[in-house]
Amino acid sequence: MRQLFLYSLSSLALVLLVASASSATPKKHIIFFGGNLGFHYSPDNLEVIVGDTIEWNGDFTKYGLQSVSVPSGATSFKVDSVLTFQYVVRKQGEYTYQNPVYYSIGMTGTIKVDTIRHGLTNEGREFYLGMLYPNFNTVMYLSKSQYVEYFLKYFKVFAMINSHYGNEVKISYFNELGQEVKEASYLVPANGFLRLPLDTGMMQMDTASEHTAYRSCHITSRFPVTVEYLSIGACAGGSYLALPILSLGKKYVVSSYNDNPGEGAIFQAFANYSAGEFLIIATENNTIVRITPTTTTVGGHRGVKTGFGSNGIPHPYQVVLNKGECYLVRSDGHDSEQDISGSLVESTNPIVVIAGHENANIGGVSPYSLDVRDFMIEQMIPYNFWDSSGYITIPLAESKIQAEEGHGDSYRFFAFDSVNFNIHLKASVFGTNDVSIRSFSVPEIHDITDPVEAFGEGKFSMMQYDERSHTSQGPWPAPSMMTVIPKSRWKKFYSLLLSENVDVIHMLTYPYINVISSHLDDITVSVNQQNPKPLNSLPVHQRFGGISSQDRSLIGVQYRLSPSLEFGQPDAYSLQSEYPFMVYFYEMRDVSYLAPASATEKMFSEYAAPAGMQLNTGVAPSFNISIDSSNCTSWHFCVTDTSKTDPGIKSVMLIDDPDGVYFEPGEQLKNVSFDTLLTYLPNELRP
Repeated sequence: MRQLFLYSLSSLALVLLVASASSATPKKHIIFFGGNLGFHYSPDNLEVIVGDTIEWNGDFTKYGLQSVSVPSGATSFKVDSVLTFQYVVRKQGEYTYQNPVYYSIGMTGTIKVDTIRHGLTNEGREFYLGMLYPNFNTVMYLSKSQYVEYFLKYFKVFAMINSHYGNEVKISYFNELGQEVKEASYLVPANGFLRLPLDTGMMQMDTASEHTAYRSCHITSRFPVTVEYLSIGACAGGSYLALPILSLGKKYVVSSYNDNPGEGAIFQAFANYSAGEFLIIATENNTIVRITPTTTTVGGHRGVKTGFGSNGIPHPYQVVLNKGECYLVRSDGHDSEQDISGSLVESTNPIVVIAGHENANIGGVSPYSLDVRDFMIEQMIPYNFWDSSGYITIPLAESKIQAEEGHGDSYRFFAFDSVNFNIHLKASVFGTNDVSIRSFSVPEIHDITDPVEAFGEGKFSMMQYDERSHTSQGPWPAPSMMTVIPKSRWKKFYSLLLSENVDVIHMLTYPYINVISSHLDDITVSVNQQNPKPLNSLPVHQRFGGISSQDRSLIGVQYRLSPSLEFGQPDAYSLQSEYPFMVYFYEMRDVSYLAPASATEKMFSEYAAPAGMQLNTGVAPSFNISIDSSNCTSWHFCVTDTSKTDPGIKSVMLIDDPDGVYFEPGEQLKNVSFDTLLTYLPNELRP
């Protein structure tokens, strides 16, 4: 049944964002040549959208212009007169052009044309957060019980919230009856942020059994916000990019790592076993969740590949969850061959899936290594937002002096479908390598210190893991996991919070961002609402060129950030460009306990996550929107889904967009305001 909405509202103008659909007005792009530019086009590399107009300005009688290659179905062009020439791009793909005389000395250009990207981003108005507990905090070392005080002191969990608008944000938890309690409201100024400590007591799940419990945190806001989850502390560093409920899915594959039976700890008394795990949160009542674990769980549910009773055959089981209710699935933890990665999760309603590891051991043990374990956590990306190409990433920052073991990154690849297909990997260390993948199989590559590109014959997801690399000089990273975002999901705007210095005396922080773009010079960065400046004004740690065989203009750069010296004060970063790019944020922390000068008293942690993503399926929506504006005191508009597949309308959002986050400058209009209660047609979906 196609969904229909009917609203009464008062305003003279409105902006609609319907069912994850965005719109864009065609633009004109001007290319200059000749004169002071001589035998060059400026710019000579453009990224545009189908429907945009390209205008060349110069003397064509002196510098003729002709197309060299155009996409199939596109019109070629040749100009040898006039002073301006306009060309409307109608086909997606790459266009190359040149001057037929001076091309050999650089008078060439390229235009890359993409289609409009339909979809919301990670900014949203409603989120559910879940907590996985770092089990390092549960261990008591009796002979050094004073350490426990420090562990608990430094272990903290936050919701890091950025808002482009003057906003009201509400946060609440659930009691055992499923009722929302402890609701609190916070005001945030335009372009401001909140660092909200979360109540770990209201969010901690029982890891010894598998039972449903209301242990989620519910965040709502009047206008869209960005939400990051952050866990800090000794061997407790982890973060994930929270996704709004409008972008959640019903199909997921779990990313984790092998169980740790107590290896790689600084003190053997802390060498407790730890397991991979994932948490499911329902956003609607009566949500049926079907779980197929790859390894036998603590609740006795048999795995496909490892654990007691596993025989290579899937053994799915179901649970029923209500709004805000959680279900934790955990591996046994006593056998390093067991791994809950690759488990499938399916549901009847949209759900949150958060996966990670209590205290993973990734990488080797070098003479400099002290503690090679750390907590890991990520929110899983729904299957419908995966892609089959465009997975491009650069390494996480290494120590200044690399250790003999444990340096570099590991990569894992995950599939949902049961049919085998190949993924093609490119990195300078191994050239081109193919791996075969299907559901429940999790191919992995190790010790990669170069950029990696992956594209396949089917949809897959990719996770990047930082391996341990302790040396005599920092940064000293601990294991962490980070979702790699395909190029089709890159954005033009990112906001993130750099966490505060918890203790400026006993803690060293090493914050970085990895930025990948074909137009680095176009990216600007603003820190704490100051005037934007070029991204390249930040200290460059390392630069990587030639990182993609499919887009040779892409460059990856590691930037070292400078945390605020003010105690307890986070730093807010905003990055923006006219062209899609990608930002990953990560930070290593070195905490010294009791004796800061003693290396044996140090604990390390790291967290990493993508700073944002576009949440689109790549399929253009099809809507019929009718507006009755016969009088300005009461407008009415109806939205009907006219697509052949009839998926229904998920949401209608009315937005005020002064910063051009959803719409380009000049496209946004004044926001509407409601003067009557919303009315709906019978049996129709509410937003």
